[in-house]
Amino acid sequence: MFKVTPNTYFSALELIGPDAAKTLQGQLTNDVESLRNRKGLDGLLCNLKGRVELVVKVYKHSPEQLTLVVPTANIDALKRRLAPYVAFSKSRLNELNLETYSLVIAPPDSDPIEVPAGLWFGDLGLISPQAINQLTRPYTASSIDEFHHWRIHSGMIQLTPEQSGLYTPQALSLDRLGYVSFKKGCYMGQEIIARLHYKGQSKHQLALLQCSPGLTTESKITSQTGDLVGTVVDAGANRSGYYLASVRPPTDSTAEYFVSDHAADLLKLFSP
Repeated sequence: MFKVTPNTYFSALELIGPDAAKTLQGQLTNDVESLRNRKGLDGLLCNLKGRVELVVKVYKHSPEQLTLVVPTANIDALKRRLAPYVAFSKSRLNELNLETYSLVIAPPDSDPIEVPAGLWFGDLGLISPQAINQLTRPYTASSIDEFHHWRIHSGMIQLTPEQSGLYTPQALSLDRLGYVSFKKGCYMGQEIIARLHYKGQSKHQLALLQCSPGLTTESKITSQTGDLVGTVVDAGANRSGYYLASVRPPTDSTAEYFVSDHAADLLKLFSP
């Protein structure tokens, strides 16, 4: 059954013009030019040091029209990042109002013919009020807390503005989860990201943790001996006590994690 939630989380920019795909191709870690029309992907905008500034969802209507989706808290940073490059291209940035859109989570067994038109990124869609009426299967109304619970369990990580530039893609497993193409041309930070990927130097991976509700991003994770082993990165589902973290994987099954003196269960390591 489809789950539908009013969108209070995402905002979007449209990149429009003859150079739209070319402009973004030179910035995003993923391959926009090889993406088929009416398809979406996840990618990163990184700095020169190869650290993640923004996690971006990109929907390609055509090579001349792209929609870039980020949490509302990051929309100004997205504008600032792209504006200098757009200014010297045959493209422009427009704001796309998503306030009336809904977040739609499609069931794994949904047939493509049952899915309404919208901005789709795997099982997640951003759908206009008109398109919601195209749903041919029953759906349930859901809350934003339920959406974040699903998002966190799916490993769909996002960074706050304060976390910009703190993590490499490798420390969040994003180089192995489809956020980075190692076949495309240059983009900012590419050399460092590629070097770390092929050398396998990151000691941390993206993990799903369960701990006490109410923890915040950048809370430190320690071992039973008090050693620092990771950090809470995404606390979007902190009301239910679930978190995405960058952690050093345990070396044996008896390893224990703690966050602010609260015991934490490592439920999953995200890997392809």
